[in-house]
Amino acid sequence: AGQYLTLRETIDGEDIRRSYSISSGENDGELRVAIKKVDGGAFSTWANDSLKAGHEMQVMTPMGNFCPEITAGAKKRYLLVAAGSGITPVISIARTVLENDPTSEVNLIYGNRWFNTIIFRDALEDMKDRYLGKFRVFHVLSAEPSDISLFHGRIDDDKCRGFNSSFIDFKSMNEIFICGPEPMIKAVSEFAENVGVSKENIHFELFASPGQIQPKAKATSETKASSEEVCDVSVIFDGQETSFKMPMNGMKVLDVAQRAGVDIPFSCKGGMCCTCRAHVSEGKADM
Repeated sequence: AGQYLTLRETIDGEDIRRSYSISSGENDGELRVAIKKVDGGAFSTWANDSLKAGHEMQVMTPMGNFCPEITAGAKKRYLLVAAGSGITPVISIARTVLENDPTSEVNLIYGNRWFNTIIFRDALEDMKDRYLGKFRVFHVLSAEPSDISLFHGRIDDDKCRGFNSSFIDFKSMNEIFICGPEPMIKAVSEFAENVGVSKENIHFELFASPGQIQPKAKATSETKASSEEVCDVSVIFDGQETSFKMPMNGMKVLDVAQRAGVDIPFSCKGGMCCTCRAHVSEGKADM
């Protein structure tokens, strides 16, 4: 629960890989992902408009460490915080905890723009009815007015203070899982730490589409490499070593290695990092 799959498809002649969190619980007997159509998104548009039952594609094994350690009879208290499509790994965690450990309780704070855009809304309502007293859901809507200010706006430090003083005692939570945009993750994790939650019990996963995460600008004091400068690179993957020349003008090792014919597994271009877990054994690289 909480892991993701990397899907691979050739679309318009381009090898595209995208990572999507598994939304099904561990005991559901199937793997499900939710692919929200994004404007200009090559893979999401193809999946929503063209993908049909019976089509086959390459899928990497489940990966990721955004996972709870579930033990029957643990009587743990979980706080899950999600925004938008960040609900996908979170609902998987909720389903699995509630089914595998009936003694534990799960609290979910879920942020969206509008009520009618809430992903898995019916599924969450069914879970509330099924696990009465064990599963609580609080919806926070940024674009829809509410008589209660706590449920209107974005999930930030003020919202955390409001929930902490009225519905959820953050300090009493054994595990906190946060998935969504970086500002929300920062606000919730910092508030939890400030009220006494151990940092090791706060887990987060950043949701971002390709292009949203940009590399930090290098210090201006560094000398820019000219487009003619190259370096020697050796990539060892599955015991096989491939060597090639790489331009020192800001190109990525992954891209150049692929052009050299190395079929490296990756999912970073779809928002998930650490699939390859590359290790620099000699020389240096900017990340």
